[in-house]
Amino acid sequence: IEGRPDMHDAIDRKRAYVECMTEAGLPIDDRWIVCGHFHPSGGYVAMQQLLDLEPRPTAILAANDDMAIGAIRACN
Repeated sequence: IEGRPDMHDAIDRKRAYVECMTEAGLPIDDRWIVCGHFHPSGGYVAMQQLLDLEPRPTAILAANDDMAIGAIRACN
């Protein structure tokens, strides 16, 4: 769950995610990258979108704690 795409922190964190996935030889699906705008409510909505995917992701990475809280609430 990425932050606002116009923020340098979000751009750097997304770049690191892509680099790590690539180095590990893991696939990257554009549907797995959703924006949470660095807010709990954004993390909640983003997680709902991820839970609707088939197959569902087996792990989630949130770019900050606020979005992670929202994502956890969506899972509950």
